[in-house]
Amino acid sequence: MVRKSASLLTKTQRQRIQDSFEPLEENQRRRDQQRIRERLKSGVVDFRLLVDYPDRQLEMAFEDLSDEELKDALADAYLVLRRIQQLREYDETEIIESSRAHAEELGTDQARSLEDIELRTQQEVRAETRAALLERLEENPWERNANRLLKVAGGAFAVFLLLSISDRFFGSSFVAPESTIGGLVALTIILSLTGLLLIKAAQVLKQDVVPLVRFAVDDPRELIRYTRDRLRRPVQTIKKLWQQL
Repeated sequence: MVRKSASLLTKTQRQRIQDSFEPLEENQRRRDQQRIRERLKSGVVDFRLLVDYPDRQLEMAFEDLSDEELKDALADAYLVLRRIQQLREYDETEIIESSRAHAEELGTDQARSLEDIELRTQQEVRAETRAALLERLEENPWERNANRLLKVAGGAFAVFLLLSISDRFFGSSFVAPESTIGGLVALTIILSLTGLLLIKAAQVLKQDVVPLVRFAVDDPRELIRYTRDRLRRPVQTIKKLWQQL
């Protein structure tokens, strides 16, 4: 026998809201609105019992919903909670700081997702954005060295082309195998490009490879889920990678 799942609102109440409580009489309208308010208040208050509810139970609760359905539901729930906050004129920073404190107090082995939630105030976001912007404006010394090596390689290649043109049209032998000048120019190009490639390889290792390895070690299930999600939507993944270029 299939049990009917409970919900915040009854089927009748959902229909009443969709119909804007038409064509109910005033007394019945007020009675229904009062019941809905009570259910809404109880539902929000009950969240304090669900903050550290086991991760597995939260996952299983929404297994029958598609990603789009759940995302839409979460977006609507977020809007409702933000509206309540705005109507009561609660400071957002205070709410976030309280949430952060609750997460630190209630974290358990069965609710490890609490540790992964990033709760940041607007002031913290602005400070991080400012720091990131200043970091971008202040050129990294290794990036500066890479740019210098690229310029050296480009200049040496231009000199090599000029020497080649001179050998071809004026009979000189600057780029001949036994030429010292040609050898020095070629060596400059090779060393500059080698240094450039080493710097870029180190940057890729630090910024991409190491974080990916750490991610795989810390949470292999999440990595598998992330990879599967990207492979399931190859077009969106390619578009996102293209936009990040």
